[in-house]
Amino acid sequence: MSIRYSQDFKDSLVKLHHYNFCLAMNLLNHSSETRTLTYLGLDQASREMMLDQIDFG
Repeated sequence: MSIRYSQDFKDSLVKLHHYNFCLAMNLLNHSSETRTLTYLGLDQASREMMLDQIDFG
């Protein structure tokens, strides 16, 4: 059975991804990181942009 989630829920998971990606994968019942990243709309450009914002100080 496939469950469709609202965009707000997906956006919340994107924020959650910042803190705990494994939990987001588990909540979505995904077996691969690639599937979760695709589902959440986090393509290579988005990931690079997010990484650029991290201060490794």
